[in-house]
Amino acid sequence: MRKMKWIIVITMFLLGVSYSMNYETTVVNGYKVVKGERAFIDLSKVPADSYEPGKLTIKLKEGFSLNSEERFIKSSTKGFAEVGIASIDNVNKSVQAQQFDRKFYSLYEIPAGTIHSVAKFTDRHSAWGFDRVYEITFDTNQDVIAAVKQYASQEGVEYAEPVYKKKLHAPVDVKDVTQEIIGGTTADGSKWAPNDPNYATLQWHYNNTAQTIGGVVGVAGVDVRAVEAWDIEKGNPLFVTAVIDQGIDYDHPDIAGNMWSGRGWNFTDNTATINPGDHGSHTSGNISGVSNNGIGIAGLAGGDGMAGTGSKVMSCQVFDDTSGGFDLAFIWAADQGASIGQNSWGYTSAGVFEQTVLDAIDYFSANGGQDGGLEGGIVMFSAGNDGTDDDWYPAYYDGVMAVASHDNKGKKSSFSNYGTWVEIIAPGTNVYSCNGTGGYMVMSGTSMACPHVSGAAAMIVANSEGVLTAADMKYILSTSVWNIYAAPYETNTLYIGKLGTGALDASAALVLTQEYLGGVPTADNFAAAGTSTTQNNLSWSLNEFNDNVLVAWALDGGTIGDPVDQTVYSAGNTLPGGGTVIYYGNLTSYNHTGLTPQTTYDYKI
Repeated sequence: MRKMKWIIVITMFLLGVSYSMNYETTVVNGYKVVKGERAFIDLSKVPADSYEPGKLTIKLKEGFSLNSEERFIKSSTKGFAEVGIASIDNVNKSVQAQQFDRKFYSLYEIPAGTIHSVAKFTDRHSAWGFDRVYEITFDTNQDVIAAVKQYASQEGVEYAEPVYKKKLHAPVDVKDVTQEIIGGTTADGSKWAPNDPNYATLQWHYNNTAQTIGGVVGVAGVDVRAVEAWDIEKGNPLFVTAVIDQGIDYDHPDIAGNMWSGRGWNFTDNTATINPGDHGSHTSGNISGVSNNGIGIAGLAGGDGMAGTGSKVMSCQVFDDTSGGFDLAFIWAADQGASIGQNSWGYTSAGVFEQTVLDAIDYFSANGGQDGGLEGGIVMFSAGNDGTDDDWYPAYYDGVMAVASHDNKGKKSSFSNYGTWVEIIAPGTNVYSCNGTGGYMVMSGTSMACPHVSGAAAMIVANSEGVLTAADMKYILSTSVWNIYAAPYETNTLYIGKLGTGALDASAALVLTQEYLGGVPTADNFAAAGTSTTQNNLSWSLNEFNDNVLVAWALDGGTIGDPVDQTVYSAGNTLPGGGTVIYYGNLTSYNHTGLTPQTTYDYKI
């Protein structure tokens, strides 16, 4: 049963956290285009092994067009691609350009009329200028940087850039799940906990009871506070997280129930064929692995085991035998309605980025959330596993939320990147989740930390249902943290202020969400049991503040409305919109008697 936010009137005092980001906002053909700041890249200092040979990308200025509306313009009989703009054709001849690929047009090659099609958003794509972006293939013996400079100097070119290499933030360690796990203290039995058999022993990141994981004794409480969070929210299938990664094992017994109905799209070959990978499945399991189904693992927003209770994940495959489509994935996911973009990858060299990718991230931020979860979308990125304080894009970009990694003792994971650009830190060492072949594995990496933040975001989206903006979400996640800088956690002063505002606390984030919305945490574990033909016994758990609850009923098919703020109700009162109050107070049970046999009664708390 969905929890109703009924008890209102709460005064809110929030500690301020400021974010500075320069945005450029324009309106093009009725569409708002919002882009973040683009840092200067000194191409003379970019390592040659950081970009692809024989490739570059250009974007034409508005008002300039090539001589073909087709996706590809290939080499002519003159030995190079001719595009109908003399100055650009001169460069094409110089670098022996073999092909111009209007790369975003691959979105329109998706079969029309299918769930995957986004052709109806063509005008919006054009407003953002994606129709003016071309990837140029040329002689691999040519100097890429020199070619970029030649194209960039032409009148009709808005920008030119190399195609920078990307890498999966691959786990730095993978362990067999048969490793020795020694249990810690017993969890609080008064809280809801999933019945998944490996939750209590292996998923320390949700509930750290000082288990020994990988030979390391944990510190109790160093986790994401999932147990307390689940008392508030467990997920909602209306809302989707786009996992831009390897493919997800969509048939995995602990993922299948929470897969998006269309599964996703493979951007490496532009097909609907998703090829599962361990990395993509592991990150997805942490976000929305099916909880309380009696097998394997729990996911943060994985529901309660009942059909239609967990938040959905969508596979946006950009890593397979090859990789590609990183910018396309953000646009497609936003057009499909996703509220959250989960990313555990980055560039192979620090200090570089592609404007096409940042533009696509901005597009997701502006246009995501069409599933009703957020006003706009929020993009999460793992900080990377190089153990350095460098400008690791896209995580370094102000338009995303960068996530570092800590271990089960509250220490920065040795591999985790860090810096003042990191927004938050989450568990990433020895994290247990799904693999790509129907099983499970333990992985370590910032790739494992990031989906915890995405999972918490999915819980917030489920709990707030379209009321928050992406900026609200970032604020809530960043200000509800626990202090990882305090003893006995992170004591190395090298990292002070470089692991974000603190460590993810999903429970505090949800409490802050409800305060932000003007509500309070509701009662949980609401249940009704028929004890006779004329009596139903109702029970529930009070929220953490022991606030009073209001219970109302209606005959099956009837509506139960919402109470009016600051109105005192008594048993027998009728709510606006329907439903009769049967109880108001701070007990945890009520026996509804005098019922009509063989009649169905609906209740709401």
